[in-house]
Amino acid sequence: MSTVINLPNKNENNNLFSQVVYKKLFTPEECQKIINFGGELNPSPVQISKDQINLPDLSIRNSYSKYISLNSETSWALKKQINVLLDVNEKKFNFKIDSFREAQILKYEKEGFFNRHVDIGMGVLSTRKISLILFLSDRKDYEGGQLVLDDKMSKIDQEQGSLFLFPSYISHEVTKITSGTRYTMVSWAHGPHFS
Repeated sequence: MSTVINLPNKNENNNLFSQVVYKKLFTPEECQKIINFGGELNPSPVQISKDQINLPDLSIRNSYSKYISLNSETSWALKKQINVLLDVNEKKFNFKIDSFREAQILKYEKEGFFNRHVDIGMGVLSTRKISLILFLSDRKDYEGGQLVLDDKMSKIDQEQGSLFLFPSYISHEVTKITSGTRYTMVSWAHGPHFS
């Protein structure tokens, strides 16, 4: 027989593995404006350290990226996502969040992919709470490039202009692009690390 001792301030959260899709947050024209924020994108393979030298590891990720800062050109797009984030967090996740940072435009071309990973990690990555993915490309513009969560059963509808939110500790991947080009904007809500 097991004994349960209730501790003070015990709160349950039944949404720890929930996902939310906010459909058509942006129009196709707005998506194109956001893609243009990226300007020239740089190759962004995962870096591995070997003999104190960082080397690209294309076996983990093959994509292009550019960080996007909050300024007069980008504020409308970032603020729109932040408003959805705050609403979803209040109604669903109830995580302690205090900042929104690291927005990036990602570009996946033919053979591009991102193997299974989680967005939370060591150091500054330990404060990531909620991951946001904004689908910028029309689904007709590429084949493959499917966002797949956790159990390989959860394939996400990647409708252009839709925003997908999920806890940063859920594993996910982007399958290989077989043709065309796929653009997304990714960002994270941060807060005190999970304890």
